Amino acid sequence: MRTYRNGGTGAFEQCLDCGETIGPAIRQDTIPDSEKPLPDLIPIASGEHKEYDVIDALKTLRKHYMSEEGKRKHDTYLKSDKWKRLRTKILERDRFLCQGCLTERATEVHHHSYDNLGNEFAWELVSICRKCHERYHEQ
Repeated sequence: MRTYRNGGTGAFEQCLDCGETIGPAIRQDTIPDSEKPLPDLIPIASGEHKEYDVIDALKTLRKHYMSEEGKRKHDTYLKSDKWKRLRTKILERDRFLCQGCLTERATEVHHHSYDNLGNEFAWELVSICRKCHERYHEQ
């Protein structure tokens, strides 16, 4: 996402290796909501440097990921047989041991990202106990 001097923004394809933009800006009205870029972090002044309010940024990102449409897709997917099979595989992979505290029995599977919801990589998922899951989401 690029912000122009006039305040407008543009989304571009970007090389994953060097970061260089590829081609012209992508029209925003042609991008589905589920694929729109994440909102930029808002800088806050702190002495001579710009810093980012991480908590506010994370809340903004969570709202982006969990739009009403996102919540519906998420809830529907978590009830599917596909998710139940994958969840079982992840719990078995981690031997039902919470990967947060390494002491409690894991009863849940946490998504590190929702970018590939419904087609996750195994490394995007981790077995976790309820207490650690709640602790993670409190942060």
